[in-house]
Amino acid sequence: MIYLSPENRSAFGDETFWIWFERNFANTSYDLPSSYKDGDVVLRYSTMGAIHASPGKSIALCWELLPELKRLFKTDVWDVPIAKTYLAAKSCDRILITSEFSRKDYEPFGKVDILPIGVDTDLFRPYSAEEKTVFRVKYNVPLDKEVGFWCGTTHPMKGYQNVQAYAKEHPEIYWVLVWYSAKGEPILNSHNYGVVTQKVLAELMNCADFQLSASILRPYYIVEYEGMACNLKQRKMSDIEKDFEAGDNPRDVIFEKQWDRKTCKILYQNYINNL
Repeated sequence: MIYLSPENRSAFGDETFWIWFERNFANTSYDLPSSYKDGDVVLRYSTMGAIHASPGKSIALCWELLPELKRLFKTDVWDVPIAKTYLAAKSCDRILITSEFSRKDYEPFGKVDILPIGVDTDLFRPYSAEEKTVFRVKYNVPLDKEVGFWCGTTHPMKGYQNVQAYAKEHPEIYWVLVWYSAKGEPILNSHNYGVVTQKVLAELMNCADFQLSASILRPYYIVEYEGMACNLKQRKMSDIEKDFEAGDNPRDVIFEKQWDRKTCKILYQNYINNL
């Protein structure tokens, strides 16, 4: 049996990793048992803290980048979730991360592996020029402007302050903004679409000419991978080192790095089979 222990299954009602995993893997449950049997596997989101699955196998999904944030901001504001994440890393048999940049944060606690979360490359795909025009009209995006896209929250790691600065330097750009938390100060020549479904997100991405990578942290985020799957050019805000260069054809990189969900299913199945 595979047991899933997420912080939440789907924050926005769409098919996030947990919903996708449950749909694609048999014998999966969110109901954690009082004790585990040999052959059981539990995937534990790291901010949930410690778990002891013996004789089953436990995997800590250490996807949060809070240790890097703590180094950048030199503050203790994230110490509680960081402590829970470290407890999960210590107590689980294996530790899963998504970026090589996170390895040093968790190596002291056990065996660290890297696997992607996965992008739906059927939903997030490049649109034709005709489709792009249709959706610009649908969402009232100007047809005669260069359009930038940004999606995120007010969390400092998302870098909305960098979006504001970039917009001031480039007043000719029109902005499509998608927010998943309280909204920041507005910028000129923009429309905020608020919380949207994954389908609408893909449509809005395809209204844009580029996606602004404004994060202050090194690893890319899932929404940036989704933009890359739409073959949306990634325009970096600064010279912050990233996992890789998206290049002129970002969608190709998604498949090269095995971030598409079809490959991810195979990767996770092999990983679990070989625990």
